[in-house]
Amino acid sequence: MSDNNEVQGGLLAEREAMVAVAKELWALLPDDCERITCEALLFADYAEYRKTAFTESGESRNIGSHLPLVKAMENLRKVMYKPGKGTWYTSYFTVMRPGKVTTNYDYDTEPNWSVKPGDATYVADLERFPREPQLIPVWMQDKLGA
Repeated sequence: MSDNNEVQGGLLAEREAMVAVAKELWALLPDDCERITCEALLFADYAEYRKTAFTESGESRNIGSHLPLVKAMENLRKVMYKPGKGTWYTSYFTVMRPGKVTTNYDYDTEPNWSVKPGDATYVADLERFPREPQLIPVWMQDKLGA
C-alpha cells in the first residue's frame, strides 16, 4: 500500500521543497563557479545524482555526494506526487549566480541509469507512487511484467 494515500503536496509544499533543493545546490556551488547542475534519478529507495559545477570559462567539475540534498530531493519527489498520476522519475536543476534557478521534471521516460536497478525497485516505486494503469509508461510495464 502507498505511503501517499493522502495528498502530501500542493503548490506551497512544492514551492518550499523546490526552494530547499535550490538552497542545498547553492551551498555546493564552489566560489569560483557560476552555476551548478543536478540531474536526479529516483526510484523507490534507489537513486543517482549527477552534480556538475561550471566556471565562467566553461570548465566543469563533478561535485560529490551531499546528504541534505538527497533528503531535499526525496521530499520534493514526494510532495510532487499526484494521486493516480504519479511523480517524476528524473529531475533537472540548474542554480546560477546571482540566484537564478531553472527546473525540469520527466514523468514518463525511463531514467538514464549508470547502473540499472532490479525490477523489484520498479515495483516498489509504483507501490509508493501509484499511477492509473493507462498512465504507466510502456517501458515500466515491461519491468513489471504487465
